[in-house]
Amino acid sequence: MEHGKLNKLLYVIDRILYYFLAMLLVALVLLLSINILFRFVFLLPIHWTEEISMLLFIWIVFMSSAVVQKRDGHVSIEIVYNNCPALARKIMKIAGQVLVLFVLVIMTVLSIKLVRFQYHSLTASLMLPYSVFSLTMLLSVILMLIYTTISIVDNIRTFRENKKLHPEGASDTQERISS
Repeated sequence: MEHGKLNKLLYVIDRILYYFLAMLLVALVLLLSINILFRFVFLLPIHWTEEISMLLFIWIVFMSSAVVQKRDGHVSIEIVYNNCPALARKIMKIAGQVLVLFVLVIMTVLSIKLVRFQYHSLTASLMLPYSVFSLTMLLSVILMLIYTTISIVDNIRTFRENKKLHPEGASDTQERISS
């Protein structure tokens, strides 16, 4: 698949994901508000809202982590990274992403096992399989795998292009400005 079509596909996936997350958040707020109203005003708690609220919250958290991964926004300690030369920073960035990719592959395997394991356990109120809760982990890890792989490829491509533009004689200051 060529780069332009891939970017369009990722854009569509991003839009769907953003709207999906927005709908989940609105649903969570409405559900909690209705439950509070019924519990404290009408003295009639709705028991199943707790399970749905927990499900919505889990989906929001895990799917949002994929969005953060795409934007390279997860927490990192940058004191060493920022004080390294440009070449070292680029190598560290790619090495870190490869490490993240390795962890995501392990998480994918474990997520599949978890979804299978929880399929036969049911929730108390709605009798939903608990795998509905853990499925979000699998989906978010797959999205993070895709985003991280694309980021690694882009960083390697940029690294190679910069290497061609700035041969070994280029100054570190000039490379810091361009990165």
